[in-house]
Amino acid sequence: PVETLSQGLALKFKPLNLDVLPLYIVLMAAFPIVLWFMLRWRNAVMVGSIGLYLAARHYGWNFESYPAGVWYFNPYAWQLLF
Repeated sequence: PVETLSQGLALKFKPLNLDVLPLYIVLMAAFPIVLWFMLRWRNAVMVGSIGLYLAARHYGWNFESYPAGVWYFNPYAWQLLF
């Protein structure tokens, strides 16, 4: 139980059918910073977002999950849609 709880707090453990919850937490946590940049340099943020999406798809970047595997919803790719 302690290992599962610690992995859950680190957003690595995802219970059944809650795969989207860690993605939402990560995107909402990063949103204030991204919004601040968007208000000042919107084109640079869009180019950076597209670049991050393409790099994640090309290099296979994703977060690890517990006990094995990767996140079902890749935050590096879904950030572009968000």
